[in-house]
Amino acid sequence: MSGVETVVGLTLGVLPLLISAAEHYDDCLRPFIRYRNFAKEADRFRHSLGIQKTIFRNQCRILLEEILEHDVAATMLNGPSGVNHPSWSDIELEKELCRLLGDSKGACITTIELIEERLRDIECESRDLETSIDQDQVSIMPQNFLRVADNKNTTGQQRCRRK
Repeated sequence: MSGVETVVGLTLGVLPLLISAAEHYDDCLRPFIRYRNFAKEADRFRHSLGIQKTIFRNQCRILLEEILEHDVAATMLNGPSGVNHPSWSDIELEKELCRLLGDSKGACITTIELIEERLRDIECESRDLETSIDQDQVSIMPQNFLRVADNKNTTGQQRCRRK
């Protein structure tokens, strides 16, 4: 084979591959575009969940502040002792809440427990999703390592329940 025949043979062999690659470029690119949009939506969802948790905590604090001082109520909900705060087992606090809520006490407590449970479940599910996204981002973009490491140190992970 002469040099010209080799070049023509290679051109004819490579040309169909280049045409095929150009035709399938969109097919290959589409999952990357979808993933990029998915990661943005997951971020929006995480922010929205944080907002809802804050609203819930604030409403609980407002209810407690009808009976307790602001600092005590805030510490009960946000402090390091959390559910182990001594005021949660205070009989006087329970009596005052019963008086304040009246006949709606049972419904109010049930509603608070349901909202707390749903927020915890959603948080756990979104944490699993975030971990998957972060692992993918780390494998693609190493500069995100510090952010991922910080996310894994967030509080509340011990409260996750698996179904």
